[in-house]
Amino acid sequence: ILENLPIWVTNENTRVSYMDTQDIAKFCLRSLQLPETINKTFFLGGPKAWVSSEIIRLCEQLAGQSAKVNRIPILVLKLVAQFFGFFEWGQNISDRLAFAEIL
Repeated sequence: ILENLPIWVTNENTRVSYMDTQDIAKFCLRSLQLPETINKTFFLGGPKAWVSSEIIRLCEQLAGQSAKVNRIPILVLKLVAQFFGFFEWGQNISDRLAFAEIL
């Protein structure tokens, strides 16, 4: 938003529970130090699950700007990811679009 670049979103309403990467790193490191965490599974998630429109609205409020939002069908996103995955130079792009698999 601050860079005046468009934001690409799908029409999916999948909720995502975001967490700070520093919090995750601290949790992981601490769990390695505690014997009671051996062979245990933990769900990591933030306090709230968000849909993309809620995140965009929050960012708009905090930035005091309107976002340029472009919607893309999920099928198109998956096809683009597969296309770029065929080329060595496109592997990074394909990996970044892999999140479409969870939508």
